Amino acid sequence: MLVGGVILSRFVACQTKPKTNLKNWAENLEYSEENVYYPKTVEEVQEIVKKCDSLKALGSRHSFNIIADSEENQISLRDFDKVVSLDKKANTVTVEGGIKYGELAPYLEENGYELHNLASLAHIFMVGAFATATHGSGVKNGNLSTAVVAFEFVNAAGELVNSKMNS
Repeated sequence: MLVGGVILSRFVACQTKPKTNLKNWAENLEYSEENVYYPKTVEEVQEIVKKCDSLKALGSRHSFNIIADSEENQISLRDFDKVVSLDKKANTVTVEGGIKYGELAPYLEENGYELHNLASLAHIFMVGAFATATHGSGVKNGNLSTAVVAFEFVNAAGELVNSKMNS
């Protein structure tokens, strides 16, 4: 019974989701989305990472090819998109990785803040711009990851790792 329970829990955690015809931003590429997971909390991200033998990150789908596609398990931070806090003393904002520039910029403006540089595309995830050092706009502006002072991520073992950037 114990062995069956472990096998069953792995199966349930990585069960097939209904197909929704997920496409890239230009709608000219369709993804093989049999197992796409949309966590809303860090704990859910950790659980998915721990339970799936193979997992590929699916970003905001700003891709012109199938590099982000997988017939195995995929994880999307689409619903992991909140502003966690605004620290006016430290002049920092903490956000979840799935927040888009088009969602963060208005929030910052409403609170009297702005970023030094913006992505030219409002629909891309902050985490993708950070991870790929997306350039943003302006020759004399640092890439978008230069605005990051700290980050945390879930590693392949499902552990939460915190890191502070060098200033």
